[in-house]
Amino acid sequence: MKMIKVINPETKVKQQERLDLLIARRLKKAIGNIAPDRLNEICQAYHENRLLILPVPIGEKVYIPGSFEETDGSEVFCIDEAHLSGYINENGREFYTTYDESCGTMDVEKNVLCITREEAEKKLEGLKNRKCRVCGCTQDHACPGGCYWVEDDLCSKCAGTEQIQEIAEG
Repeated sequence: MKMIKVINPETKVKQQERLDLLIARRLKKAIGNIAPDRLNEICQAYHENRLLILPVPIGEKVYIPGSFEETDGSEVFCIDEAHLSGYINENGREFYTTYDESCGTMDVEKNVLCITREEAEKKLEGLKNRKCRVCGCTQDHACPGGCYWVEDDLCSKCAGTEQIQEIAEG
């Protein structure tokens, strides 16, 4: 059975007001005092998806938790440090671009990029302890024939079966 989340219109307005306040604080911190009508114009542009507020200024350090496979087959978890270089929205897929003098440029999914090392360490722990919500496979015990993560808690083998189930329950 599919759950549908109902949002009270008043709650949505309060969320919008909190978002506007957050935008205003970030803008004030970034550029100082700003006229209220200019602030309203900027908030409106943000709500209409005509404005993007980056998590840090271009060139600032960001952290990317991840893993790679050693030549002996063992997996090593690490946190890469890089610098934010841009944002791309390509066919609805949003990601940031980063650069590092030793690795060059890299595309990073929005939900992976971290602005503090502490945030990256928490995400890294989550990567180490992942488990598929459908079949229960883990990083250390993959599905027969192998699989990879398509979501934080969904492996590639189960992604297709979950979509089929949603259609069947329709």
